Amino acid sequence: MDHVLAVVPSTRVLRGAYGMTETTSPPHLGPPGLDAPVDPDSGALAVGVPVPGCRVRIVDPEDGRDLRPCGAGEIGAGEIVVSGPMVVRGYWQLREESAHAIRRGWLHTGDIGKETEDGWLFVVDRLKDMINAGGHKIFPRDVEDVFYQQPAAREACVVGVPDEYRGETVEAFVSLVPDTSATPEELIDLCRVRMAVHELPAQGGDPGRAAPERERQAAPARAARPGSAVMRAHPRRALVRTGGVR
Repeated sequence: MDHVLAVVPSTRVLRGAYGMTETTSPPHLGPPGLDAPVDPDSGALAVGVPVPGCRVRIVDPEDGRDLRPCGAGEIGAGEIVVSGPMVVRGYWQLREESAHAIRRGWLHTGDIGKETEDGWLFVVDRLKDMINAGGHKIFPRDVEDVFYQQPAAREACVVGVPDEYRGETVEAFVSLVPDTSATPEELIDLCRVRMAVHELPAQGGDPGRAAPERERQAAPARAARPGSAVMRAHPRRALVRTGGVR
């Protein structure tokens, strides 16, 4: 964000928007004359505030209860649901899909976001990517954004893997910028400073073990390029291997 503002002298040309096919027009826009806030934890830029006629709620993905805005004493990340004249009535000849996505006039977007007390929306992740570790909801993008604060990190990919005790746990793959270096310990220390304990990558790795199918599907395009270093992290032990995920 700082780099963009340095390159573009006018700070009024950067505008956010959020929407999807099911809303026909954006339910959120960046108001003219106002600079969108930046999330202090991830560095993400807010996409906008609700347009006139649009109602928005952030709800718990499991029980549907409303979550309070960020800064109001509760973690505000949840599923974004919107209602208004821009929301479609349903999908053509798909009654079950329509009933699941649009409930009592509210469109369940499948996106995870959080809202500030003055209405700014941050889009965090996709609901289907959420990791449930012992009841703790972990969003891969939150963890990936922490890795990107390390200058040597080129790409990061965080996935959920099966865990006998917690149900799921976090595994991270980080590729490094060519001709740079970062030890697993440095990356883990960065995580410890910026994340809760339950969010820490907690899956150890065997250098000779092939990545499971879920990892092979999620990681190659985002975090496993030939010749780069790939980290598989554990709070107490970690390893770096080159050549990408096999």
